[in-house]
Amino acid sequence: MAEEQAGGGEHSSSGGEGSEVVIDGSYWHLSRMVIVWVVAALASAAVSVWVSDGLRFEWLLFVLAGATLLTFGLQLGTAQKRGFIDRTALSVAGAFIVVALFSALGPLVA
Repeated sequence: MAEEQAGGGEHSSSGGEGSEVVIDGSYWHLSRMVIVWVVAALASAAVSVWVSDGLRFEWLLFVLAGATLLTFGLQLGTAQKRGFIDRTALSVAGAFIVVALFSALGPLVA
């Protein structure tokens, strides 16, 4: 395929948003991952501020579930088969880290 890179290196694509990075022939749509992480951070901050201590953990689980659904929607929207599992896993793992940080630091914010 013309889109795939012959070697195992890394380079940015010449067209599009400028956030597509090709690693081992897979397109990494970084802007879509960052969107999920930002949404997870904003939702976690809202939960930390507005939800009582007794229900905070449950609501943060809803935030993580929503981030996972958003990830699937955004990654399926790329119509790129190659690297889908890696992109999805990295996006959900990043959202998990964001939610975990807010879970640990949430009581300090509230």
